[in-house]
Amino acid sequence: MRVSDYIRDLLYKENCVILPGFGGFVVNYEGSKIDFNSNEMHPPKRLLAFNQKLTNNDGLLVNHIAKQENITYQEAEKKVASFVAEQMKMLDKGNKVTIDGIGSLKSIKSNIVFTPDRNINFNRDAYGLESFKFKIASDSISKTSLACFFIFSSIKLSK
Repeated sequence: MRVSDYIRDLLYKENCVILPGFGGFVVNYEGSKIDFNSNEMHPPKRLLAFNQKLTNNDGLLVNHIAKQENITYQEAEKKVASFVAEQMKMLDKGNKVTIDGIGSLKSIKSNIVFTPDRNINFNRDAYGLESFKFKIASDSISKTSLACFFIFSSIKLSK
């Protein structure tokens, strides 16, 4: 597997994945939403951001690669360093870097600007859920009923 595949895998489980010497991908939770202006309901999401100040190796990515590929920590570290060097080289040349299933990065005045892939939801609990449009029969009653249904359906009940 490629380093980008490992990053993507970890983003479904972790809130932050750091590429040592490059930056970190941070996941933020956003709850379900009802938009009564457009009559759309949106499932909960885990939105992705990038922070170029998170550069210290926390070992998460390197350890994950070492375990998955059954290689030493040092070999996995070299693999990540090589990936980071490739990305930095592309950015230094003024190119946009696209990481499949994650998003794209561009260097502007020594700042890395990240544009996430909006088609990816890193919330495993929302797997298969999509936004959808709905019709309202009677404004005041339906909005209240729909909001109550939505709130109660999003609560996880334990046995």
